[in-house]
Amino acid sequence: MPMTTCCIPIRGGTNYNMHGEFIAHGGMTLEGGHLMLLVGYNDNYRTKDGFTGGFILKNSWFDGVAPPLAPHIPRGSHSIRYWMEQISDWEERTICPNSHSPYNWYQCGNAESVTGGHMAPSHLPNFSRSNAFKEGIQACLSEETKLYAEVNVQPLHLKCNNTAFCDTAPEYTYFVRNMTEWGDRMTVMCMFEYNEKTNASRDFCMMPMLVQTISKLYTPVESRENDPDRCGFYFFPYEVVREYVALFEGFYVNHFDIKWHPQSYAANADLYEHLGYDYSLLKGSTKTQNEYKFVGPFPFARVVI
Repeated sequence: MPMTTCCIPIRGGTNYNMHGEFIAHGGMTLEGGHLMLLVGYNDNYRTKDGFTGGFILKNSWFDGVAPPLAPHIPRGSHSIRYWMEQISDWEERTICPNSHSPYNWYQCGNAESVTGGHMAPSHLPNFSRSNAFKEGIQACLSEETKLYAEVNVQPLHLKCNNTAFCDTAPEYTYFVRNMTEWGDRMTVMCMFEYNEKTNASRDFCMMPMLVQTISKLYTPVESRENDPDRCGFYFFPYEVVREYVALFEGFYVNHFDIKWHPQSYAANADLYEHLGYDYSLLKGSTKTQNEYKFVGPFPFARVVI
């Protein structure tokens, strides 16, 4: 925390952030254990805490808000290609949008001045790019900003979940103005509040809090689910592993070298069914994994001839 007399205690925290990165700090306590599948590594990826290099883990946890009977802790994950830095953030949001993470909420209305006069004109009727760069709530309410948020696969409109911080009435919509890091993994988020009935608006900034806490205060209207076929991967920095081992020990990896016989594969069923092997259960449980092909760093780019 900053060197002031103020202190904000955090209880019931987690050892990961909403970006799917594991973290460590001096105030950690041991609570249970967990098994994950180590599927790769990247020595160059840099986490939000500034750690470079780590393991890529396949996890079984849910993404987004908590389902019934689960811990009430919002979570986020990524695809393995993202952790390998093979695709851009923009491309990744079409696979694992992590809509409930404030990191991914579209920010609007924070421009110091109107821009866009030098840009090429749009072919869409009544479309003006400058509307998305107006100051204040007018930028957030523009059709241009709505289009930009949709194209970027980011939620724009938010609804309140907690009357202690905002108004839960259905006529109130909230927009993110900006986010500023503050202290030890805390964030100050500044918002616009808009009343759809009266057209009245105001701006305010919340007290410093964890991003996980902010995600429980607001629900994105444009919520998209993560692809369960491609998401669910976490990043475990080497430095975090060292801290866990130093404080708690108990970190270990088991490796199994398994080789399957040719008759174990459904693709070879025609070669072995005459021996009496029943492949019905194997074929019934075989699924096709979703695939995403991008034509470049812009996921919606198209080649027009």
